[in-house]
Amino acid sequence: MRISDALRVRDIIANNPSIKVNNVSPIVADDMALYPYISYKRVGAEFDAWKRANGVAKVTMELAVWSDDYDESLRVAEQVMDVLSAEQGIYIQNCLEGYENGAFYQDITITVE
Repeated sequence: MRISDALRVRDIIANNPSIKVNNVSPIVADDMALYPYISYKRVGAEFDAWKRANGVAKVTMELAVWSDDYDESLRVAEQVMDVLSAEQGIYIQNCLEGYENGAFYQDITITVE
């Protein structure tokens, strides 16, 4: 496990044809990004030097599904959760929602081990 394993999660989402988004980008999307899109960021890393060669035991990430349509944000978030929950070593922890700058978001928290 490495902190760069976030790229694995990005690739799973970006390359899955059942997840219909225009962009998957780290931390924030481009100002010109079209809805729906997903932004992701690492929000934590647990270290265990005894169990892992590089010390990282698991990484916690937040994935935000953004859309100007509430129903669409839910549909895409459910697609993301379905795809990621089928992957070994990826666990869904939480899902919150909100509204910011004229867009709805579904914020999915996962851990990657």
